[in-house]
Amino acid sequence: MAREKRFSRFLVLTLILFEGVSLALVVGILYGILSKTMAHKFCNKLETHRAEVSMALQDRIGLLKQRLQGLSLNNAVRVCLMLGVEPPLLEIMKRQYPYSNGAFFCVREKESPGFFPELPEGFRDLGPYLEKLSGERRSQVSRFRDLGNGTFLVVLSAPIKRKEERLGTALAFYNLSRDSRFWERVGRLSESSLLIQSGRDLVDLRTGEVKPVSAQTQGFNDKGMGNVQIGLLPGKALAPLENFPGVFYAASSLPLSQEKRSLILILGLLCAAIFLMTLLVAFLITRKVSRPLEEMADRALRIAREPSHLFLRHEGIRYLEFRQLAGAFDQVLKSLLEAQEELRQSAERELAASEERYRRTLEAAPDAITLTSLKDGRFIQVNEAFSRMSGYSSEEALGRTVSDLNLYVNQDDRKRFVQSLTEKGAVNGLEIQYRRKDGTIIDTLVSARKIRFDEEDCFIGVITNITDLKRAQEEKARLEKKLHQLRKMEAIGTLAGGVAHDLNNILAGLVSYPELLLMQIPEESPLRKPIMTIKKSGEKAAAIIQDLLTLARRGVAVSEVVNLNHIISEYMKSPEYEKLISYHPAVEVETRLEADLLNISGSPAHLSKSVMNLISNAAEAMPDGGRVLVSTRNRYVDKAIRGYDDVKEGDYVILAVSDTGIGISPEARERIFEPFYSKKKMGRSGTGLGMSVVWGTVMDHKGYIDVESVEGEGTTFTLYFPATREELAEDGELASMDSYMGNGESILVVDDVEEQREITCGMLRKLGYSVASVSSGEEAIEYMKGNSADLLILDMIMDPGMDGLDTYKKILEIHPEQKAVITSGYSETERVWEAQKLGAGPYIKKPLVLRKIGHAVKAELEAKG
Repeated sequence: MAREKRFSRFLVLTLILFEGVSLALVVGILYGILSKTMAHKFCNKLETHRAEVSMALQDRIGLLKQRLQGLSLNNAVRVCLMLGVEPPLLEIMKRQYPYSNGAFFCVREKESPGFFPELPEGFRDLGPYLEKLSGERRSQVSRFRDLGNGTFLVVLSAPIKRKEERLGTALAFYNLSRDSRFWERVGRLSESSLLIQSGRDLVDLRTGEVKPVSAQTQGFNDKGMGNVQIGLLPGKALAPLENFPGVFYAASSLPLSQEKRSLILILGLLCAAIFLMTLLVAFLITRKVSRPLEEMADRALRIAREPSHLFLRHEGIRYLEFRQLAGAFDQVLKSLLEAQEELRQSAERELAASEERYRRTLEAAPDAITLTSLKDGRFIQVNEAFSRMSGYSSEEALGRTVSDLNLYVNQDDRKRFVQSLTEKGAVNGLEIQYRRKDGTIIDTLVSARKIRFDEEDCFIGVITNITDLKRAQEEKARLEKKLHQLRKMEAIGTLAGGVAHDLNNILAGLVSYPELLLMQIPEESPLRKPIMTIKKSGEKAAAIIQDLLTLARRGVAVSEVVNLNHIISEYMKSPEYEKLISYHPAVEVETRLEADLLNISGSPAHLSKSVMNLISNAAEAMPDGGRVLVSTRNRYVDKAIRGYDDVKEGDYVILAVSDTGIGISPEARERIFEPFYSKKKMGRSGTGLGMSVVWGTVMDHKGYIDVESVEGEGTTFTLYFPATREELAEDGELASMDSYMGNGESILVVDDVEEQREITCGMLRKLGYSVASVSSGEEAIEYMKGNSADLLILDMIMDPGMDGLDTYKKILEIHPEQKAVITSGYSETERVWEAQKLGAGPYIKKPLVLRKIGHAVKAELEAKG
């Protein structure tokens, strides 16, 4: 248990802390001032000694300079150098300039490498430097030069001349460590020395002893005052000599350290005395403050044990503040006793209201909420939403377990739920399937928290029915997938439509010119057969292009009342069907056509093509033979059917093609309507656009398509076409060519493709019309400004420049009643319909056929304008 906090202890610690901080601040400031004063005094004394040493060293070097100057002016020396006699010169040097007190004098001839007298052994390493000095024209004084082994020299030089002629050089070498006079002069300065900087260390100039600089400082700008450095060497204070870079005067710093230690001792004793006095004062104060508080606390504890009608006694309390505190405590106690009864009554009312709110909230919650025993899964409490969701009333559920009610569809879900709740104490968003009382399976999302209820481990669970949500998500995914498929088919269709448009223009010559040639060649001509072959090849190519246009949703140009039974019957009699059966002799095709089948509105050619593709695919799916069933029937859909497409309510004619083949895999089922996706044998199955044409045809007829397939059992394609109540038109006989011949009427052909213009003009001239042609909309407008025409043959798409609609609008401004026929490689579009609203006549799809263009032109010319 943590140690109890006491006010008296807090008061003592506060006084001690305050006094300690105050003493530390005062003593720190006092110590800083006094220690700085001591350091100033010490440094001033050291500066005085340094000046004396510096002056002595300067005097000594000055004296050497005077003697060296006298040597350079010595006439005897100059005469010896002029005559080149060495013995007299050596005698003069030994007698007048002996080696003493660290000073060595010598002379060097101008052209000679030798010195008189010879240099001592340790000076010979100065050779390169001395060579340089021999060339100097003035006197030189070098700094201290390091010779190694703790030896440092000052080198002085002066030229020896006779008038302007240089005879040699006088040299003086000064070794301070051997100058006894100098050291006698400065020896009165006790414990002092001269140090010179050598790399990162200091060397004693007298003894040659190396003194490493302190590793903590690593430099010569450490703590100190002014020029004085303290801390570079243990127990030493350094001051640099004036006019001698790198040379320091060193004196002992122990006196300064002793004075500071004495100061610290005095200040420490002073602090201890003040601190003890503070403790005594704090103890006296706390006794005066804490004793009355402790007495009041004892009385309050006795009152706490027996709170009724017991109060603090004011007598015996000496100080006013404590008497006021006791009175306030009695007043608070009295108020508490009065409020205690009121709170008890209020708590009872609030508890009852809270239980009622909890019950209403639980019942009003939209999600099922249960309180369940964790040990055996027994329901302790359930709300109304649970009863609605499970089908069990609260009376049926309470006291029973989930196993009794058989709620879990999968027992592994129960194990996962209990494991998560036991290990983690909570379950968050666990998806579980429950079985309702009526056996219906529902999807739920379960969250639960472990609680303690009536001394028993329980959990409170919230169960959300997400069955509708999951269905909505599945529906959304299905619609998104369908939208993706539609967009993909639309994109591919756009590409296919563009290709088909260009190919239509190219194939015009293959379809139209053979027809014109056959009209001019006699029946017995040998050329008729190859020309007929060319014509049929062009028609086959046009059929493939028609498949591309159907894929592009631009192929249904004809809409008439047709009957699927007739279309199926005609296909069963066609050469294409006979060819299919020859490829698959083991395949049996059976038809079940409803007798009173309703009619539909659509394109016979596209519907026939779709029937052909479905039967062909069914035969291909049965390589070992089998049965294909083609059936039709009427059906009224009164409820939306969900399949490959959603079928809306209404009357429908249903075409179903079933086989007993290999079936379609789920992966392939997603792609069967994609262009060029096929698993058929190459060379027998056309262009690979079969199912895409079926899909495009059904979409253009505003129908629906459903696919059912089981691998290894077979496939059924079911097509829904909206029924119509209109009757079939009676078949009329084809009119002869004379019925659409012209009478010399003037026609202007507007087309951007030269081959198309030539073909169209040739057909119209063959039919007896006067024809002119232009290659663009702009040329057509210019032509019509100065001419007129009974009829325009107007290509709807021309690139670059104006298209057919814009051209027709401009021509109507010139000739308001101008008649026109529209042509295009595409099927009808909104711009075609807009041109027809403005007054244009029929629309003819390329490639052009003589009969079609003849009828269209004749009909438009005879129409009332």
